[in-house]
Amino acid sequence: MSRFADASVVVTGGASGIGEATVRGIIAEGGRAVIADLQEEPGNALAEELGDAAVFQRTDVTREEDIAAAVAAAQENFGGLTGMVNNAGIVGAIGSIMDTPAEAFDHTMAILSRAVFLGIKHAARAMRDQGGGAIVSLASTAGMVGGLGPHVYTMAKHGVVGITKSAACELSRFGIRVNAVAPGSTVTPMTSALVDNDDEEIAGR
Repeated sequence: MSRFADASVVVTGGASGIGEATVRGIIAEGGRAVIADLQEEPGNALAEELGDAAVFQRTDVTREEDIAAAVAAAQENFGGLTGMVNNAGIVGAIGSIMDTPAEAFDHTMAILSRAVFLGIKHAARAMRDQGGGAIVSLASTAGMVGGLGPHVYTMAKHGVVGITKSAACELSRFGIRVNAVAPGSTVTPMTSALVDNDDEEIAGR
């Protein structure tokens, strides 16, 4: 039996890039997925392609009520929540730390850091009540070593590693596993901004 058989997983940023690949992988292994994303057109198209094993939930990961609604969508459509993948991300603020606006810092941290906190919070509440589950957050090699990414991105991804360790200590008593993965450079539409600004060309590689 597949390790994802009967799994019910919320994937933030699940409409494209690493998130889309994660959704496809879960379903290929017998699981079901909530595609939690702001991108309505690709999100709905992916859900339609994948059939009853996937649903699209429009989600702004900086809004707590949207994260809660994505978790509720898994419960309502699939009978519970066994997995949460905090994947949504942006490159965010770039440039010299001496020139980075505080507003750009706040926006980047909201998506890369606050959203992970919210995802862990609401997934843990659902999983505690049902006796366990697994939470995975996307960190980065930039969250392990300095100088590999923009300043705010690096700060946020270090924070993902930190909250993963902290939450794992608390939530293990409920049978909830909390882990992070740290991908290196990955060709996705998001990274096209740092390559050639051609999302469609990048997506086709």
